[in-house]
Amino acid sequence: MKLFIKDNKEKLYLQISDIIFIFSHEIGIPDSVKEDFNNKLNVKNKKGLDDTPYTFKLFTEQSTISYINGLDYILDYNEHKQSTTQDIYEEAYLLQDKKQELAINFNRLSLKDREKKQDIVKMCDELDFKIISLRDLLWFKEGSLSMIIPGSKRAKKVEKKLMKKTNNNKI
Repeated sequence: MKLFIKDNKEKLYLQISDIIFIFSHEIGIPDSVKEDFNNKLNVKNKKGLDDTPYTFKLFTEQSTISYINGLDYILDYNEHKQSTTQDIYEEAYLLQDKKQELAINFNRLSLKDREKKQDIVKMCDELDFKIISLRDLLWFKEGSLSMIIPGSKRAKKVEKKLMKKTNNNKI
């Protein structure tokens, strides 16, 4: 899931699970974006929290932000934060129907044509990933999955608590 914030500077937060999927899925990732991703994945969490697949990483490089915004299969939190449970289910069902239609058409192709149409497999993988992201969002909204959304009240509370803990540990 991505979260775009524009205040005095453009910022984009992206979950670790998205970064890993992009690395495993995309061909031709620009070198500057690869480097930015690697830097974010290799930096120890400064807040003292263990990173999980749901941890958001901050990106401020314009080339990285543009690249990520061009990936339609990455769920945009801003577009879904007001979604109801019903809205999320409906979107997931539409994506599943689209994936099933692609798979049926792919399976009708000859083996020779399937080799030429590997982009269909890629599209199905992207739809699966977006459906999983919708599931995670639903679990988050229902309270079954813990995520700290950057800029949220909870994020500010956790940061304040960690700052207090850090200050108490200083000599």
